[in-house]
Amino acid sequence: MFSYLRLALFRKKPKGPTMGRLLAGLAGAVLAVSAAMASIGCDSSTFLPPPPDGLRGASADDVSSNANVPIPPGLEGASVGARSVEIILDRRDPSEIEEIKTAARTQAGIDKVKLRTSVLGERDLPGQQVDLVREAIARNALVLIVEPADPTDSRMAEVLQKAREDGIPVVLLNRPLGTPGSRAVALKATENTAKGSAAPPPRANPGANPIVAFTGAKPLVLVTPPSFTASAHQLVALAIRNAKNARLDPKGGAIIVINTIGDPFLHERTEAIRDALKKSGITTIEEITFHKPIEVGAKLLTEKLKANPKLVLVFAVDSISTGACRKVMGELIPDRLFVQSAYAAESSYGDMTAAADFAAVAGFAPTRLIRRAITTAVNLAQGRNVPSRVEVPIEIHESPEDSSTPQSPLYYRNKAASKKGS
Repeated sequence: MFSYLRLALFRKKPKGPTMGRLLAGLAGAVLAVSAAMASIGCDSSTFLPPPPDGLRGASADDVSSNANVPIPPGLEGASVGARSVEIILDRRDPSEIEEIKTAARTQAGIDKVKLRTSVLGERDLPGQQVDLVREAIARNALVLIVEPADPTDSRMAEVLQKAREDGIPVVLLNRPLGTPGSRAVALKATENTAKGSAAPPPRANPGANPIVAFTGAKPLVLVTPPSFTASAHQLVALAIRNAKNARLDPKGGAIIVINTIGDPFLHERTEAIRDALKKSGITTIEEITFHKPIEVGAKLLTEKLKANPKLVLVFAVDSISTGACRKVMGELIPDRLFVQSAYAAESSYGDMTAAADFAAVAGFAPTRLIRRAITTAVNLAQGRNVPSRVEVPIEIHESPEDSSTPQSPLYYRNKAASKKGS
């Protein structure tokens, strides 16, 4: 198109006013056609097969730029004309919300999909989440991602089933709905059996989502972490190994440091660590609970370690409590020896296992679950086969086999002493 325009403009003009007027008219027509074609997308992608209906309207450049530009809460991608993937989350600590939305926008940019996010307010009742889901259905959401505030709410089960029957796939984030005996599920199954639908197959996993796949309904998928039993066992086993390497008695006892305002799986991780300790023969288990900041947790942990020198194992359950443990490690080691393991989101904590500052770190990031939920939603929108349960694995970072107590504090202390002596 543009090569033709250059030829028309730079070709030698014939003499005579009549021919000049004709050539000018031709050039004007070409420019008009060029502008019109550009306005409707005259580029190499114009002739490719069109994307699925629900994913049209946002170019890669548009969505990628949206991932880095602040957008008013709840209006992510509102300027794009396609249907949205809608995320409806349970309550969150206010300090977490922007981090969560940034992660969601980033993943939406990668997956090239429009996104709308809603988060329950601190004082909102779980029932208000049902209203948010109804509003998303009325907007004809591309896919719904819902983190149930009350998994036992029969109204939520019913409205999500309606969404699926209306053609909207559903992704549940973190938690399944109800129990195998859920009244809403039982009623729905009875209705479908009466209409001649085949009875749903029995569920092998009692913790799986009880909403079954009725004939004609869109899929329902649960995105969740695996059981914390295996990762907690590794954290405990490696901490015990390092303590023994340092000739400390692990049966002297353990401390679990808990930031009480954490993600939805905080309690599960705490109990998994406690159970792993008991199975390892450690019965003296104390807990420290605090609600930010890191300095508060560090102060409480320092007091506990100084009060009872037999406590040699320390476990953290999230990034905030891990930060508190790291602070205490730097202040007390090597004068007060202990060994620690942790769950944390940041890769920097995993790197610290190389110097045995942590015996082990289990990489668990709640934002990874949200990002995986968005990718799963896009796969559903594109009609791909997705398993009914998608687990986001937990990666374990281990210290070297011959590790003992944390080495960084001693290294930096010796380095500082050598500078003073020089």
